[in-house]
Amino acid sequence: TVEVLPGRGITLEALLDFYETLGESSGPMPHYKPEVSTTNDVVRQAIIPRSRTADGGGAAYVDMLPPQSAGEPEVMVTHTWTGLFLDLVAAVVADARGRDEYDSIAAQLSGGDCARLRSSLEKRGMLGRTYWICAFSVSQHDGICGSNPDHACDTVTG
Repeated sequence: TVEVLPGRGITLEALLDFYETLGESSGPMPHYKPEVSTTNDVVRQAIIPRSRTADGGGAAYVDMLPPQSAGEPEVMVTHTWTGLFLDLVAAVVADARGRDEYDSIAAQLSGGDCARLRSSLEKRGMLGRTYWICAFSVSQHDGICGSNPDHACDTVTG
């Protein structure tokens, strides 16, 4: 409902935890490629499956997280569904680090160097900073699960 939407922020730490599972053979999206995979791909292939409920329905991804990983957002993020998911995450990290550009952060993320970024963010006390990102904060089951009017395909697997 409209009343709960504003309180559904994801912490930067939880966002990085999620990001690090992408591309892993045991993760929700083993075919993830940072230089190709879009936010739409990640929502359909990783966020929706991970936010499916036991009754076959679904919830917002943040509603599936432990309380310390979600909460009242400090920043609202807007993005494009066809943009790289890597760019979305890099832009959020750049915000937390007080940077205006995210290309060097995207390079670190795509190179698998989350540990150094995480350490830097921890020193700044920013891992607990919360962001409202519709892909995580709104139940994607209510909007795109039942249909695919644009016939969108995963950019890696087709």
